[in-house]
Amino acid sequence: MPLLEVRNISKSFGGLRAIKDVSFKVEKGELIGIIGPNGAGKSTLFNLISGVYHPDTGSIFFKGEDITKMEPYELVRKGLVRSWQIVRPFRNLTVEENIQVAFYGGGFIEGGSEYKQRLEEILQMTGLLTYRKQLSKNLPQGYLKRLEVARAVATGAELLMLDEPFAGLRADEIKGLMHLIATLHNRGLTLLIIEHVVRSLLELTRRVLVLHEGRLIKEGTPEEVRRDKMVIEAYFGEESEVA
Repeated sequence: MPLLEVRNISKSFGGLRAIKDVSFKVEKGELIGIIGPNGAGKSTLFNLISGVYHPDTGSIFFKGEDITKMEPYELVRKGLVRSWQIVRPFRNLTVEENIQVAFYGGGFIEGGSEYKQRLEEILQMTGLLTYRKQLSKNLPQGYLKRLEVARAVATGAELLMLDEPFAGLRADEIKGLMHLIATLHNRGLTLLIIEHVVRSLLELTRRVLVLHEGRLIKEGTPEEVRRDKMVIEAYFGEESEVA
C-alpha cells in the first residue's frame, strides 16, 4: 500500500482548469521532486493534497484512508504536513517556542523526558541549537527555512511536503538545506518537494514528477527527466539547465 495515492484529481477556478486528471503514488521512504514552469499547477497540487483546496473530481488517499475532503489540521494529526514557500513563523516567539507550538499542533503534550529529548534532537538536527533563544524575526532567511522544516518535523510528520525550500537562498544556504533534507530522508521521512532550483532538486531526489499546464507529462528518474523532449520544451527559455 502506498503512503500517498493521488487518483485522477482535477481542480478548476472559474474557467481555468489548474489541475487536469493527475494521478501518482508515493511509497513510504521516497524522496520525490515536483517541477514545472510557472503556472504549471504545482502549488495547486500541493494545496489539494494538504487540504487547503478540495478537488472537483478524483480522490486522495493517505495510508489507505480517503482524505479527499479533510481539512489541513486533520491531516497534520495524521502525519501529512506541508511547508510554505513564504515562511510565516511566530515572529515574536523564540526558535524554541515556535517548535513547541508545532508540538502542540501535532498532538504532543509538553513535559517529560521524551518531549525534552525530541526538542533537543530537532534543534540539533536542523542546526538551530545555538539560535534556540533568538526571536524568529531576527533570523536570517536561511535559518528561517530551517525553522520551517523544524516545525514540520515537530508535528510528527510521516510525509513532509516542502514548497520551494530553496527560494531566496544563497548557494551555500541551499547546500546546507539539501544536507538537512537528505538527513531527514535517511532517517526514514518521506518527502515530496516542489522546487524551481531544478539542478539542486535533481541532484537531491530519486524520482521526479513534471507538471505542465496542469497535467503530469513525465514521471521518472532525474536522468530520464533531463533527456525527455517534452520536459525540455516545457522549460524552453525558463529553465534550460534541465536539459
